[in-house]
Amino acid sequence: MLKDITLKQVAIAITVALTITSCGGNSESPEAVALYDSAKACLDAHQPQQALSIIDSLAASFPKEITVQRRAMHLRTLADSAMIDIEMAQLDSTLIADSLTVVKLKPLFSFVKTADMVEGYYIISSLKGNPLYERTGIEPRIDETGNIFLASCLFGVPCKHTALSASIAGIGEVATGNVPYDEALNYRYQAERGSCEMVTFEFDKCSEMCNFIAQNRDSSVKLTFKGNRNHSITLSPALVKAIADSYDFSMAMRSGKNATAKKIFMAKKRELNRQQMAKTAKAIE
Repeated sequence: MLKDITLKQVAIAITVALTITSCGGNSESPEAVALYDSAKACLDAHQPQQALSIIDSLAASFPKEITVQRRAMHLRTLADSAMIDIEMAQLDSTLIADSLTVVKLKPLFSFVKTADMVEGYYIISSLKGNPLYERTGIEPRIDETGNIFLASCLFGVPCKHTALSASIAGIGEVATGNVPYDEALNYRYQAERGSCEMVTFEFDKCSEMCNFIAQNRDSSVKLTFKGNRNHSITLSPALVKAIADSYDFSMAMRSGKNATAKKIFMAKKRELNRQQMAKTAKAIE
């Protein structure tokens, strides 16, 4: 297996090339040729990123060396092609890993969408039969695009809460973002059992706290409703696991969608690269 080509080796290659070209009467700049040869050696050694860096140096240092620059332009397309291959392979690996996670976790979830809902959401099936509006607590949900969000409900303890925090003894505390009272994402009403506060914390507000819980899923988690005053409860191990599984499911869905979109983009980039490769090849014939 070829070893990584270091900057020291590049410098040695340039020195050797300078010695050879100085004896041959070549009209091309020996320094430019040496840089080109070093870039090609990097590409041959499966180091396309290093090759591109050297080609950039060649372009900046010897812009008037037209013949060498033409060869370098073609070499750039070859290095770009190698970089595309590497990225496509990484995306394929990501998609495989995400697919395995989704296949593993999806049976734990139910999809909820009633006639009056514009968009549905995924929820851990064990939580589906225990409506949030009938208890104090939180509920992890995942929208159709894969974004996790949290719904919170606080009964009988008027705090006017606008945020939540999760804390674990000996580890730390992470809070959600603030969701101001707006009668939409944050609303309150009076029920027979007393006051009720319900808040929806969207992905950008709750993902950090959900990740914290997921990373510490075997710990006892204290949840605090933060408002004019605070109220704390201890999450059950089952709910901690539900939040962790929901976060993992959400991340796999999001990552898979992003990787799929990136593969479409990279396929277009590859086609453009092939066109550029053909054009630059003709320029050096």
